Amino acid sequence: MKKKIFKEFENQYKKKFTDISLLDKFFEKYVLNAIKDTDLLKELNKNNRNINSLKPLDYLENEAILLRTIKITVLLELSKDFDEFKKFDERIQKDKEYIPDMEFERIMKSLLSVPNE
Repeated sequence: MKKKIFKEFENQYKKKFTDISLLDKFFEKYVLNAIKDTDLLKELNKNNRNINSLKPLDYLENEAILLRTIKITVLLELSKDFDEFKKFDERIQKDKEYIPDMEFERIMKSLLSVPNE
C-alpha cells in the first residue's frame, strides 16, 4: 500500500513540477518537516538507519508520515499550480501543531486498514 501511495504522490508531483530531481526535497519540506519529531525519530532509529541512505518511501512505514503524504498528495491533485498548493498547505494543520480532527483520523485509519487487492 505504501508503494501505491508514494507512486500517486510522485505522479501528482510530476503533474505540477518539471524538475523531478527535487522530489526528495519537496517530500522533506512538506511531509517530513511537518511531522512530529517522535514519529520521525521512530523511523530513523529503526535498525540504526543512516539518514543519508533513507529514501522517501522508507519513511512511509510510519502511519503518521503515511497520512501526511496522503494529505499532501490530495493537495497536489486539487491545486492548479504551486502558489495554490502553498495556500492549501497553509490551511491544513501540521502534525507538529496537531489539533485532533477525530473524524478525519477515523476515516483515514479505516482506509488504511482495507486489505491490499
